[in-house]
Amino acid sequence: MLSLSSSLHITINSYFVQNGFVFYPVLVTPARLGEKKPWTVAKRFSNFDKLYKQLIKTFTGIPARPKKTIFQMKAHKDLEQRRKELEIFCNRLLEKKELLEDLSVIEFFEIGENAPELTTKEWRCVLPKEVVGNCITSFIYDQDDHTIILAEKGSEAETRSLLKCYEFAGKPEIAKPTSYTHKWTSKIPEEATCLAYDSHTKTFVCGTDTGLIYILNLNNPDEGNLSIHSHSKTVTSICFENVEKYIISVGADKMIVGTSFDGKIIYSTRLGDLPLSCVTCKESRVAAANVGGEVFVCDVNCVKVVPAITASAAEETILGVMEAADEILVCVMNREVRWYAAKKFDKALSIWKSDKQITSWGIYKSRSVAVGNAAGELAFIDLLSGKQKLLLRCHNGLIKDIFIDPSDGRIMSVSNDSGLLLRKWPVH
Repeated sequence: MLSLSSSLHITINSYFVQNGFVFYPVLVTPARLGEKKPWTVAKRFSNFDKLYKQLIKTFTGIPARPKKTIFQMKAHKDLEQRRKELEIFCNRLLEKKELLEDLSVIEFFEIGENAPELTTKEWRCVLPKEVVGNCITSFIYDQDDHTIILAEKGSEAETRSLLKCYEFAGKPEIAKPTSYTHKWTSKIPEEATCLAYDSHTKTFVCGTDTGLIYILNLNNPDEGNLSIHSHSKTVTSICFENVEKYIISVGADKMIVGTSFDGKIIYSTRLGDLPLSCVTCKESRVAAANVGGEVFVCDVNCVKVVPAITASAAEETILGVMEAADEILVCVMNREVRWYAAKKFDKALSIWKSDKQITSWGIYKSRSVAVGNAAGELAFIDLLSGKQKLLLRCHNGLIKDIFIDPSDGRIMSVSNDSGLLLRKWPVH
């Protein structure tokens, strides 16, 4: 992994005046260019001053920035001296290892947008690609028992999916390697399409392409397992509801199904005229979406169903829905993330657009969203401002799935070519 201190050099060769203000073009040059080109960010002295004040609140030993003056500088000699001092200041900043993952530094130099691969040094590979395999589809993680279950495609006709369980020797850490042991492997005749996990009962469920749902115990998957034919077609999404203790699933058959933990189907209700693509549940509210961009909101018993978002508002498949703070509903699409206020679904509060195919997503503290894409990047989006705060390169290829620990925001992400990686939540 590259470190920013050995990979970036700052040059400030000039200054210019625009609308009465003095700007300094900051040229950021990667030491190992390859296909990466240098980029320029224009900054006023007040921007440098703001960065300095942000850093001294958190870190010690910050290099001094050029002195401020009471009146605006106008003389060429003075501006030239300030230009030279700002260049020295920037390069000294990037020499300090502890600043290299600070969000204010990354945003100031626009490193996340222009060279995301340089921000990968805080990733720890906790399961190598040799263990993860070449056909991983998704995973679930128990942060209490430090156990992970991987779902991958099988290589035999009678075993179309494998569920593999690994246990870590304590909580995986970023600062040091964590050992792990293989606990069990369970074979499934069908193709696994989705997973969900309930940490209270140590129960996990697996939806399949035939409409079957498997209910298994984390510690003993071969005893007491149940399989329920909940859907007539592929189960596309599944989640746990902890008020009535239901397993809620949706499928390509346009049905939403509530199932008890002992395998009894409580209800089976059709939602709309198109295959359903995803479902989520928070407290007593359930939200489900279909491939046409429609979203339905209902209670856990699916008694009162409200069409929340119409196809004309989204006009594309909704890959995932998530509940955020203040009853905000977050919708993840192929290349967009939209969020809507409670009971005001006619117009999105904000829309974030991606230039790459979105493949995975998660939410942290009901305020921030992480989105993985087909290029191996993770974008961090602030729901309050609607802006992307950071873009990080973490994998070499498509990110299949991510998990965000609600207690400390640590992120696990998985791909076929990079294994399972662990990272701290980078956005303050």
